[in-house]
Order: sequence, then structure tokens, then C-alpha cells
Amino acid sequence: MRIQFVRTSAVVLVSLLFTNVKGQSLKDSTKVNDLNAECFNVVYKDPQKAKLIGFKALNLAQQIGYKKGESSAYSRLGIAYDVTNMYDSAMFCYDKALNISKSIGYKKGIGSAYCNIGLVYLNTNDYPKALNNFHSAIKPLEEAGEHAFLGNVYNNIGLLYNELDNYPKAIYNYKKAISEYEISKKTWMTGSVLSNLAMVYTETKKYDSAILIDSRAIAIFKEEEDYVNLSKSYNNSGLDYIMLKNYPQALSYFLKSLEYQEKIGSKPSKADTYGNIAYAYSLMGDDKNCDIYLEKAMKLAPDVSSKKQLFEMYFQYANIKHKQGDYKQSSYYFKQAIILKDSFFKKESSDLIAKAETNFGLERKEIENRQLQQKNRIQELELLNKQYQIRNRENITYLIVIASTILLVTIIFILRRRYKLLKKLEENKHRADQQKQRVEISHELHDNVGAQLAYIVSNLEVLENLHPNDKRIHSIRDMSKQAIVTLRETVWALNNETISITDFTDKFKQYTSKILDFNPDIHCSFENQVKIDRILQPIQALNLFRICQEAFSNAIHHSKAKNIHIIFTNDESTLFDIKIEDDGIGFDQEEASLKGHYGLITMRTRAGELGADFKIDSRKGEGTSVNFNLAESTH
Repeated sequence: MRIQFVRTSAVVLVSLLFTNVKGQSLKDSTKVNDLNAECFNVVYKDPQKAKLIGFKALNLAQQIGYKKGESSAYSRLGIAYDVTNMYDSAMFCYDKALNISKSIGYKKGIGSAYCNIGLVYLNTNDYPKALNNFHSAIKPLEEAGEHAFLGNVYNNIGLLYNELDNYPKAIYNYKKAISEYEISKKTWMTGSVLSNLAMVYTETKKYDSAILIDSRAIAIFKEEEDYVNLSKSYNNSGLDYIMLKNYPQALSYFLKSLEYQEKIGSKPSKADTYGNIAYAYSLMGDDKNCDIYLEKAMKLAPDVSSKKQLFEMYFQYANIKHKQGDYKQSSYYFKQAIILKDSFFKKESSDLIAKAETNFGLERKEIENRQLQQKNRIQELELLNKQYQIRNRENITYLIVIASTILLVTIIFILRRRYKLLKKLEENKHRADQQKQRVEISHELHDNVGAQLAYIVSNLEVLENLHPNDKRIHSIRDMSKQAIVTLRETVWALNNETISITDFTDKFKQYTSKILDFNPDIHCSFENQVKIDRILQPIQALNLFRICQEAFSNAIHHSKAKNIHIIFTNDESTLFDIKIEDDGIGFDQEEASLKGHYGLITMRTRAGELGADFKIDSRKGEGTSVNFNLAESTH
């Protein structure tokens, strides 16, 4: 499994009781700052030593009442726990550092604490909370002019998008991180960004480029004696060598990673690397050594707190056992992996439900408060009316009319507002029910159909290794992989309540990139002229995506094209306009119509359901252009 890179400035607190000593001397505060600096300098190569130094700084800062030093001590001390994957302690420390920094208006400490809280959520796969905290960190760090810490924040945001397979946004944030590091003149901190960027190249199957970038990161980490990130870089490069089928080189990198992991004492990282070594031996056909390292990895499984990491471990072990022919053990590990993945998705659903319930509760409370205010107002008017009756009987009729009018207007206002609120609540509930159904369907597709397709691909790859000359197996494997890609796009559309045009274009570019991996001789270019980033509903996005897929698939499989050009555009009167052109052999539309070409019929039907204009221009030998236009009035 691939290991993520982060460089933060906080983590954990162990509760200590110290006697406060009144008064603070400049000498003592300077000593606290020196201890914090020393703690940070050793934390990535000797976390245990860093803890001892951090406790000294914390003790002295509390004795002299030096709040800024105390906040920094929590941060420095925290890193030592973070790099050893003790996330509960990390979160406790972040909260302490944040509260202290807020109490004294220490913006650098506030930004650092938010960044690190986000990092804990990222490491435990809670992406919405992670992103919220990263965003909260940016403003105080900008106000404090802390460019190095801003680099950390953007690096972590890039890592989050990398986890979500949104590589353009990941690269954008990595570049921002490098820019901030350069402004701060701390270019050595770019090592972790380079390592994360290497993972993007790995995910896009550019393994040689990933190894080259990782080598630059390793040089920086060696110079800084950063054992934590050295262990991760060697581990990730080892995985790239596995993809290049250079297994001896992969093993040498994994063993180098273990050397540094022994120094920092990170059991979850060791579990990852042991599993990777077992996988390498499995690919080499050395079942004896494979089982030795697999057993070592399993012994460390109880020390792994991340459910996602455990899921990846079990999935990897299942594949190893399947390759060895131990189908009973393989089935066991596959089941464990599925259970873990189910629990991970259930946690996400629970979080979303809890958020929705909280928002609903706040809305209800606001309605009740307004009703109470209106009730109090009515009571005040009635009391005023009685006072007027006592003072002047001649004005009784006049006052009653005024009070009645006000009361009637108030009641009408309350009833109208209540009707609007109830209608809005009903609409929100209907949308929430629809979204819940879509999410449940997408989870079923992803968890069941996706897992089955992945299992089929895994077995086909085994068969392909056994029968390398059987083109049918190779063809079925590629079709299954394309089916997985198509399934993912369906899950993406179902899993979002609304989808922006920018998100749609980004997703389709990612889709074409994955399909072109199977067709390297075809070149595809994009032209983006979208002027207004409007919102698409899920059914619109899904139908548009299917039309694009069909048109792109025809260009790939039937037109014999060498070049495909895709244009996205819109304006004030057009919600979305898409044109897909190729330089292929073209076709006779009348002939295709007589033969009942199913793909063309399906595209026209989907366009008709959306109320979109659909047009195909094609002649034999002159290429094909497919254009569909969705007017703003149909939105």
C-alpha cells in the first residue's frame, strides 16, 4: 500500500500536572523557544527523543505562564505522536493548542492547529471535516504572513484531492504549496510535496516519472535526516518498481524503508511495508518468504487504527492467497476487506445524517423562537389595549379596531410564513429522500457490482499470466476494466445532489484519459469555452455523460480516427453545449438509420428526454461530428 506524506506542526498532548510559578523571565521564555526548536529538529528522525524534549518545553512554559510557548510545545510534542499514527492523542493535543492560541490571539498557532486537526480527519478518511479545517487554517496564517505553514496547508489539501482521485485539483494545490515554500525561503520543505506529486504520477501509471520525482524528495529528506518521510519515499518507490516488474529493486527499497521505520517505531507503516514485501515475493513465486512477511504484517494489524489502511491490507492479502491457490484464506481476507469497507461507508453516511439532523434542529428552533416573539408581541398589544380603555373610554372602539387589525395582520403573516416554512421543509425532505436513495444505490453498485468486477479483473489477470497468447482473455480483461470505469462514473453522478458544469467537464476528461490508456494510438484534445459555471441535476449529468460516452466510444472503436477533439461551451442562453469531432472514416447516416444503429438511437432518445438538440454530421471518408445543445430554458 502507498503511504501518504504530510509535514505539519502539531499533534498530541499527554496530560501533566505542574506547579505554576508566578512571573516569567526573558531567560526562561527563551529556553522554552530553544527546546521547542530542538524538538522540531529531531522529531522526524527520533520521535521518542522529541517527546522528552517537548515535555521539558511544556513543563517550563506552564511554570512561567508562557502561553505562546505552551501552545508551540503542544504542537512540537504532537508531531512525535502524529508520525507514529497515534491519532486519538493527536486530536486531543490539537484541541488544546487551538484553545490556547485563540485565548491569546496567536494566529500562527490557530492556523497550525486547524491544519493539524484537518490532518487527523484526513488520516482517518473523514474528507469533509478535513477540508473544512484546512480552509479554516488559511485566513489566520495569511494574516500572520506564515508562508511555510500555508505551504503545509496546501500540501495537505492536495493530498486530500489525491485521495479522491481529483488529480487536477491535487496538482494545483501542490503547486501552491511549493510557491508558498519558495516565498518563505524554506525550499527544503518541498520534499513532502514532491513525494505526494510522485503519487499522482503513479496513479496515472507514469511509474518512471514517479520514481524520478521520489528520488529528488529522498535527497532532500536525507539532507534533513527526515527518517519518517524517508521510510515513506522508499516504500512508495518500491511499489513503482513492482509495477515496472523490477522485483529485486522493489525489495531493496522496501528493506531500506524498514530500516527507517525501525528507527521511528511506526508499527502501522511497518505493517504496510511487510505486506508490500510479501506481495513482491508472491509475484516472484517465492511463497515461503511471502508467507513469512505476510505473518509479520498480520501481527501488526491490531496496531493499525485506519479502517481504510486495514481494508487495503486485507484486499492485498486476499490477492496473494488467491495467487497461491489458497482459496479458503483468500475468501476470508476478501470478506474482512468488504466488512471494513462497508463500515467505512456507513460512518460517512452517519456523519451526513447527523449533520442533516443538526441543521434541521436549528431550523426548528429558529421557527419556535419567531413564533414565541410573535406571541409576546400579541400579548403586549393586548395589554396596551387594556391601558387605553382605562385612560379614555372614548377611544375604546378605535383602539380595538387598531389592535384587531394588527392581530389579523400578524396572524396572516404567521400563517403565510408557517406555510412557506412547511413547504420548504417538505421540499428539503423530498430532496433528502431522493439523495439518500441515490447514495444507497451508488453504494450498492460500488460495493457489490464494483467488487465483483474487480474480482473478475483480478482472476482474468491471473489467467492472462497463465495464457499470455490468448487474446480473448486480454480482450475480456480490458472490457471488464472499462466496465469498472463506466460504473464509477454512474456512482459519481448518483452520489451528488447537484453537479457543476466544471465538475462534469473535469470528470469526463478523467474518463477519456482512462479509456485512452487502452488506446494509446489515439490523441484526444479538449477546448473549454464555458463562461458560466451553472449547476446540473444528477439525471441531467448522467444522461449527458452517457451521450458523451457513446459518442466517444464510437470515435474510439468504429471510426478508425487518429485524433479526437472535444469542445465544451455555453453562454447566457445555453446551459451546456458539447461537440465531439474525429478525423475517422465517417459513415452514411441513411444507411446507419436503415440498419437501426442502437447507439445512435440511444443518444437521440437520451437527448430527447433532456429536451436537448442533437445533431450528427458525417460522410464516408470525411470524419464525424456529434453535437448536442441543452438550452437554458430546459434547466
